[in-house]
Amino acid sequence: MGNRTEIIDAATKYIEAIVSHEPGDVPFAEHARRLEQGHPDCDTPDEIRAGLRASAMDVITGIGPVRWIVEEESDQAVAFFEIDLDHGGTCRMAERFRVSDGLIEEIEAIFTIDDLPRASG
Repeated sequence: MGNRTEIIDAATKYIEAIVSHEPGDVPFAEHARRLEQGHPDCDTPDEIRAGLRASAMDVITGIGPVRWIVEEESDQAVAFFEIDLDHGGTCRMAERFRVSDGLIEEIEAIFTIDDLPRASG
């Protein structure tokens, strides 16, 4: 069973890497995996790191405050936050993390993207 601080610290490094695109400090377990919108997305830490470095992530310009719900008994936390996009849109995120011994074992991302309204005419 992990503790709140250990779980949040590991997950925060991942969230910071969403903006920095530098996942070198993210503590992944050897068997870490990531799900996105309910589907497998990355099956290894190297795939997760490559996703954070991908050029598609360049649209991210910042992250708002993070709200945490932590369940220490299951080594899990859910982070709720908004991501600012370079075209002015917002991505609303919920990411569940399972962290054991300070290492991220699983990430599950659920999100929506709110684009700016298009000009009429």
